[in-house]
Amino acid sequence: MSEDKVLDFDIDDVDGRLFMLDRELGGSVTASFSKRIDLSVPGTVTLDGEPVPHRVKDLRLSDGVSVLAVHVFGRLTVYGRDHALHVEGFTDTDGITMEPVDLTVRTRPRMAPQQEFARQPYPYLLADCGDIDITGHRLPVSYYREIVFGLRAEPYLAVQRPQHHGKTVISSRWAWSDTIAGWTWPGHESAPIVVEVYSDADEGELLVNGRSLGRRPVGEEHRFRTEFETTYEPGELLAIAYRDGVESGRDLLRTATGPVVLHAAPERPVITADVGDLAYLTFTLVGSAGTLHTAADRPVRVEVSGDGTLIGFGSADPATKERFDATEHHTYRGRALAVVKPTAPGTIRLIATAPDCDPVEVLVTVEKPAR
Repeated sequence: MSEDKVLDFDIDDVDGRLFMLDRELGGSVTASFSKRIDLSVPGTVTLDGEPVPHRVKDLRLSDGVSVLAVHVFGRLTVYGRDHALHVEGFTDTDGITMEPVDLTVRTRPRMAPQQEFARQPYPYLLADCGDIDITGHRLPVSYYREIVFGLRAEPYLAVQRPQHHGKTVISSRWAWSDTIAGWTWPGHESAPIVVEVYSDADEGELLVNGRSLGRRPVGEEHRFRTEFETTYEPGELLAIAYRDGVESGRDLLRTATGPVVLHAAPERPVITADVGDLAYLTFTLVGSAGTLHTAADRPVRVEVSGDGTLIGFGSADPATKERFDATEHHTYRGRALAVVKPTAPGTIRLIATAPDCDPVEVLVTVEKPAR
């Protein structure tokens, strides 16, 4: 099995390090077998001499070997303690039964808050590291995961924010690179910038305004991602994926240009006056061609009338000081979301305004609930 005989476990981590790859691995410590295991032949796993629930999984990123996941969350509750893990009886796909293995599961010590953080109020409301933000917008890591699991054939472009170029990154295992799917960076013209390309193809090519920066290997052997370093220039950023030398997909980002336009759209134009049904209205700041403007954030004010009432309004800004029950909120990376509760069958009317933008109106029909 794994050369590391000590398996680290954080008793405060509900999910565990492989939860994002497979939800069945939540709350588990994991160790890799040296070969692929025959899943039809059960083995034995004990923790401190007692049988413990476990799974053997073949993960796409496990380099052709099987992974043993031992569910220990809730069983290990003391910080900084060692526990004996015994594994035996598993058989590989060649029919060879493994020798018994003894491992140690070590719970992490409890961490005291650092003095620097203890002296300052913590400004963040959100971790800003998920697949989907609180407005329902998908973030780059969700597209990466979609590619890893074979659910997306096209490549995906993500751009590291140029204001942090060259800085040392300190992150946890949950973190993703500081990227967004945008090519609008006013004030950073000619500045160095890093572009990430995600793909399950063999190669990825990056073009800036039609100029190729070359091809680089991508796909499973390269963890489905590659990077290009270039300088920012407004225009078009294009990624092309190649499989066996033949183009297999494209992804394109454009710079938002022209006057900023406030756009509003309901998730559904018709809802019901039923308990639990809500109207979700997305606000975006876009350029004249409809490209999302991620660098022109401003306050948006909403007014709701008719057969509905505003119950929430906000953005995905992880460190906002604004309230979520007010009628005004700043956009974050060009987006905000309002939630309206219907009060009776009829029509909900919402008017939104923002500085230097024309007002927008949205109508949502509220139907009688089906009985």
